[in-house]
Amino acid sequence: MRDWKYKLKADPTEWLLEEVNSPVRYWTLIDILNRPSDDKDVRAAQASIPTYPPVAELLVTQNHDGYWGKRDYYLPRTGHGTFWVLSVLGDLGLTVESEYVRRACDFMFTHQRENGTFCRRRRVSGKGMVWRKDASPCTHARVVRFLIQFGYGKSPRVREAIDWLISIQRDDGMWLCRSEGRRGCLRATLDVLRLAALDNQTSAQPGISQAANAVCDLLMEPRMSRYHVGDMWGTWECLKYPHKGEFRP
Repeated sequence: MRDWKYKLKADPTEWLLEEVNSPVRYWTLIDILNRPSDDKDVRAAQASIPTYPPVAELLVTQNHDGYWGKRDYYLPRTGHGTFWVLSVLGDLGLTVESEYVRRACDFMFTHQRENGTFCRRRRVSGKGMVWRKDASPCTHARVVRFLIQFGYGKSPRVREAIDWLISIQRDDGMWLCRSEGRRGCLRATLDVLRLAALDNQTSAQPGISQAANAVCDLLMEPRMSRYHVGDMWGTWECLKYPHKGEFRP
């Protein structure tokens, strides 16, 4: 295969390996230079991620009970709740070796129900904290994904969470976030596929191949740029990370 750098005006590898940005250095070693996880440079880069200033500043704002912001881990109208913070920390390369990550994951597991689902809870007058009725497949899949990134992939609780996702897959190969009878949700299905890419047991499920084929077919449809959850959605061209904030060229 032709070298991936042949289309570039210059080789950015040296810049990507600068020690000043340990998460970028870590993933460059892993994903671009194909270094093994036990390589001394890889281990050193990963070990320094918690002290990378933007990460360190985020970690120290964690509540002593393991959450960020409010106890509602999702906080959909902000990008600062526990769910969003852990989504970023997982992508940056932190693991359960961090005490901050351990506390946060312990907090997240308090939101897992007996059927394996991760659900939000809300306070009801006279009843205290009660579970919301149903789990959302997209949010649930993203929770499972960062738990796998942190090192909980073999945990029985994570396996139960994955089993639940597989059990609710639609006949069309997709997952649904809203009422029955609607078309499958592209975002939820992509979230499950992103999880499966990190877990061999999940990726080996027949339903995952079906989901990938369904997504590929959907991406080829006319007006795909405005599709989401069966609706036309006009933000496909926006670059968002991690699902919050918009950056347009």
